[in-house]
Amino acid sequence: MERQSHHSYATLVNEAKNRANFETRRSLIFSLPWFQKGDWDAFTAVTSNNMATMLVCLQLLLSAGFSNEIVYGKISPGIGISMAFGSVFYMFQALIVARHTGRQDICAQPFGINTPGAFAFISSIILPVYFKKLEYDQAGNPTNVDEAATFAWKVGVAANFVQGVVEVAFAVVGPQIQSGVPLVALLTSLASIGFAFLLSGPMLSEAAKPALSWICIFIVFLGYFAGVKWMGVPTSVLVMIIGSAIGWAGGYLTVDHLKDEVTNVKMYSGDFAIVEIFENFHEVSPYIGLIIPVGLTVAVGTIQCVELAKTAGDTYNVRWSMLGDGLATIVAACFGSVFGMTVFIGHPAFKAMGARVAYNALTAAVFIVVCFTGLSAMVLGIVAIEALNPILLFVGIIVCVDTLHITPKRHYAAFILGLLPAVCNWAGEKAEALVRAAAPEVAQTLDFQDPTAWRLWGADLHGLYLLGSNYLVSSIVLCCMMLFTVDRNFPLAAFWALVGAICSLFGFMHSIELGAWVKPHDYGWRFCVGYTSVAALFGLLYVGQRYGFVEPPFEDEGEKTVAKEVKEEESDSKNPLFCIVDTETENPK
Repeated sequence: MERQSHHSYATLVNEAKNRANFETRRSLIFSLPWFQKGDWDAFTAVTSNNMATMLVCLQLLLSAGFSNEIVYGKISPGIGISMAFGSVFYMFQALIVARHTGRQDICAQPFGINTPGAFAFISSIILPVYFKKLEYDQAGNPTNVDEAATFAWKVGVAANFVQGVVEVAFAVVGPQIQSGVPLVALLTSLASIGFAFLLSGPMLSEAAKPALSWICIFIVFLGYFAGVKWMGVPTSVLVMIIGSAIGWAGGYLTVDHLKDEVTNVKMYSGDFAIVEIFENFHEVSPYIGLIIPVGLTVAVGTIQCVELAKTAGDTYNVRWSMLGDGLATIVAACFGSVFGMTVFIGHPAFKAMGARVAYNALTAAVFIVVCFTGLSAMVLGIVAIEALNPILLFVGIIVCVDTLHITPKRHYAAFILGLLPAVCNWAGEKAEALVRAAAPEVAQTLDFQDPTAWRLWGADLHGLYLLGSNYLVSSIVLCCMMLFTVDRNFPLAAFWALVGAICSLFGFMHSIELGAWVKPHDYGWRFCVGYTSVAALFGLLYVGQRYGFVEPPFEDEGEKTVAKEVKEEESDSKNPLFCIVDTETENPK
C-alpha cells in the first residue's frame, strides 16, 4: 500500500513538473522579446533587397509592354501575399523552436523573392512567350500587346506553380539529390544566372547612364564588399537616396513621369489565378528543363541557409524549410505572381545584429501595403532604377564568389565552363531583341526557336542558340563532366556524359521543346551522338587506368561538403550578410 502511495505521489509530482514545463514553454512565445534594435536592422536589409528585386523585375515587364493592370493589379499583389505567407511561416518556425528549446535568443530565417530564379523566369520564359505571341502590322508595329502580355502572364503563373510543386517534392528527396550531384555543379548553375542575368544585364543598363549609375555602383561595393559604414545609414538606403538625388538633378527623373506613376497608386484586389494555371499547363512543358533546375537550386540554397543558421546556434528542420519555400511559391502563383520564393541568406549576420522574429512580421506588413496599394509605382517614379540595379549587381557577383569559395582550385575550370550556357542564352536574347527592334517585319517571319534562323545573313549563331537552350541543365551536366574529368574519375565522367546524351535526345538540353526528334531540324540526336562518344572515350580511359596506362584518379576526388568547408576553411568574405556559404562559424558577424 505504501509503495502504491509513493508511486502515485511520484507520478503526480512528475505530471506537475511536466505541466509546469509545458506552461512555461507555451508562455515563452508571448514572453519572447518581439522587437529588438537588431530587428530593425534586419528588416531594413531584407526589405530593401527584396524591394530592389521586385521593382527591377516589375520595371522589366513594364518596359517590355506589360500593362499596369497586369503588373500592379495581378503580379504585385501576388508578391505581397507570398511575402506575407513566407515571412509568417518562418516567424512561427522560430517561435516553435523557441518553445521546444526554452530559448529566447532564436532568430527567424529571413525570406524573400528568389532573385536569380525571378530573372531566369523573366528572360527565359515570360518574355520569350510574350514576343512569340506578338503580331505585327505591315509597318512593323505590334497589334496585340495586351493579349500577348496576358498570355505570357498566364504561362508565367503556371510555370511558377509547377516550380512550387517541384520545390515541395524536393523537400522529400532534395537532400538525397544533393548527395548525388556535386555541390559545385549545383551552385555553378545558380552562379551562371547571377553572372549572366544579375550582373551582365543590369550592368548594361548602368553603363548607359554612367553619370548617374557609377557612383551608385561603388557605394554598394564599398558598403557590401569593403565594409564601409555610412554613419548608421544602411548602404541600400543610402544608394537609393544619392541615386535618386542625382536622377532628379540630372533630369533622369521628371515630374511628368512621377505624375504618371502616381495615377497607379490605388487599392488593387489582386487575382486568384488558379483557373489560368490549369488552363495553361500544356504551355509549360517546353520550359521544364529550366523550371526543375531552378527548383533544385532553391532546394540546395535552402539547405545551405539552414546549415548556416545551425552554425549560428539555431537548428531548423531542413525539410520543413524546403517545404515552406515550395508552399510560398505555390501561394505566389495562385495569387498571380510569376516569381518564386525562398529562404534568404543572412541569418548569422541578422542574429549577430540582435534580430529575433519581429523583422519578419514587419517585412510581411510592409509588402502587403506596398503591393496592394500600387505604392511600388510611386517608388519607381521617385527612385532611379539605376540606384536599385547595383544591389542586383552585388547579388550577381556574390553568388559567383560564394561558389568559388567552396570550389577546390583544380575545379575552377569546371566552374567557368558551367557559366557558359547561361551567357549564351543571355547573348542570344540580346541578339533576338536587336533583330526585333531593328527589323520587326523580318522578326515576324522568323522562328527564333529554329536553329536554322540563327544562320541567316552569314551569322553563324546557331551554336549560341543551341548551347543556351535549357541552359541550367547544360550548366550542371557540363560542369559535372569537367569536374570529374579533372579528377580523372572516368566512371562518373562517363555517367554524366550519358546523362547529357539522354537529356539531349529528349529535349532537356540544347533544345526548347521536349521529345525526341521534335522537329526535322532538331539537333538533339547530334548532341546525343557527341555525348555518347565522349562517354565511350571515358570508358576506354577507365580501362587504361585499371591496367596502369593512365594516371590514377585524385585521392580526394569529388568535392567537399559545406560542413567540411565550414570546419576546414576560414571565410574570405568580409560581409557574411549575403554569403551563401559563410565559414566564420565561431564568431559570426
